[in-house]
Amino acid sequence: MRALDSMVRKLRPMGLYQLTGNTIVEAELAATAQGLDCVYEELDRLLQEAFLPTARELGLAMRELAFGSERRDLSLNHRRNMLMHRNAVTVNDNTKAGMERALLAVGIRTSIFENFRDQKLYISCVELLDQTMERARLIDSVIRFLPAHLELSFDFGKITWDYLHQTKKSFGELARADLTWEQIQELE
Repeated sequence: MRALDSMVRKLRPMGLYQLTGNTIVEAELAATAQGLDCVYEELDRLLQEAFLPTARELGLAMRELAFGSERRDLSLNHRRNMLMHRNAVTVNDNTKAGMERALLAVGIRTSIFENFRDQKLYISCVELLDQTMERARLIDSVIRFLPAHLELSFDFGKITWDYLHQTKKSFGELARADLTWEQIQELE
C-alpha cells in the first residue's frame, strides 16, 4: 500500500494522531489508502497508454481507430511501428524513401518507381502486412500521404524481379510461350 505508507509518513511528524498500529485512525487511513491505491494503479495504466512506445491496449486502439480500424490481428510491435511511422509523416517526406516509409505505415511494403516525364508513380506492393484489408481501402489510406499532383499506379501482384530470382528457374523456363503469369506465381 503505497498510499498508506505515504499518509503515515506525513502524519507521524505532526504528532496529532497516535499511530501505534491498531487505532481507529489507522483503520480509516488504510481504507482510504485502498481506494487511493486503485486510483494510482489506474493512473499508471493511463500513463502507460498515453505514450505510443509503451501503449499496449487502449492507447493503440484509439490511435488506430483515428486512422481507420483497430489492428488486433497484428503483433504489438508491428502496431506500434505502423502508428509511429504514420505520426512521423511530414510535408518533407515527399521523397522516394519518405513515401516508402509512409506506405509502410499504412501496411504495405513497397518499391516505388518514378516516371518523371509523365508525372506518375508506379507502386509495386512487395508485401501486404494485413492480408485481410481490401485493396480499395489500402489505396484510400495511401492517397492521404502521397503527392496529389502525381498519377498513381498500384501493382499488388507478387511477380517482382526478386520473386522471379527466388523461383530458381531459368529465364528460358519462365519465358516459355505456354506459361501464364498465374502459372509463374505458382512456381516454387
